[in-house]
Amino acid sequence: MKHLNLILCALLSLGAQAEVIATSPTKEGGEIRLTDEPCDRKPGTRFMYIRTPGGRPYAGCWQLADGDVLVQFYDGDVYVYDANNFVVRKPARARRGEAL
Repeated sequence: MKHLNLILCALLSLGAQAEVIATSPTKEGGEIRLTDEPCDRKPGTRFMYIRTPGGRPYAGCWQLADGDVLVQFYDGDVYVYDANNFVVRKPARARRGEAL
């Protein structure tokens, strides 16, 4: 639940510029990246992508659902990831020392 709250706080504190707000490693050595950018394919969700070791991205939309990160990829596949496996990043302006 703590990670879920951190992800929600990160979303609420961000400005208009899209950025990665949380990451999680994949079993294959890639990285799941959640952004704060609205996903144009599914209203009410945010854009996400997986960066694979080979460089091929897999894009989709994500949302929080009952303590999990629910992802629907553009190819139609749906996955559920445990929110506790994500590391929340500070917004860029907070890293630069700007007030939130």
